[in-house]
Amino acid sequence: MSGFFGTADDIFNLPKVQRGLKGVPPVIEEAFKSLCDKSWSREVTGQIYLNKHIVQHIVESYYLDLYRLTIFRGIVPDHHKQAAFLIKWIIKLRPVQIHADVFNPHLSALLSNECLAITVGLVVLFRSTTNSAQAIINESGYVCNLIYLLHFHSNLSPEQLASELYQLEKRCSNQMECNDASQF
Repeated sequence: MSGFFGTADDIFNLPKVQRGLKGVPPVIEEAFKSLCDKSWSREVTGQIYLNKHIVQHIVESYYLDLYRLTIFRGIVPDHHKQAAFLIKWIIKLRPVQIHADVFNPHLSALLSNECLAITVGLVVLFRSTTNSAQAIINESGYVCNLIYLLHFHSNLSPEQLASELYQLEKRCSNQMECNDASQF
């Protein structure tokens, strides 16, 4: 590595980062496709598209950010922080774009980056599409609050967001334990 902490190219050549650079974009693309198929109306999906160049930039920025977190602060990011930092970069770079010919976009189109960020973040948090979908259904009020925070308070730090995700995970695990106990 050149320099004390290495350049972006040095970081991108690390084996774990190499795997992530290839593995994370399909997760984002699949989450977008799932939202288009299951959550948004045809009107909304006709107004938006996913910019794959921005997706790649998100993933690169995410890995550089996590690397710096580890090097400068000595923090090994757990799945809460990983999800939070990925959400941060999706919100910051906004890969879901509104077609140029759309003059009056639907509210869901305007909030599509927030929905995508939360969906991807929950897949990372729960390490499962099924569990993340269940969390969105069971905790819809909490998820709506996250959409509000991401849309209107873009200065939310990834560390604060990681705490929010930790709380959501605890709420969901408590609910799952209650659901499991009620089966007996």
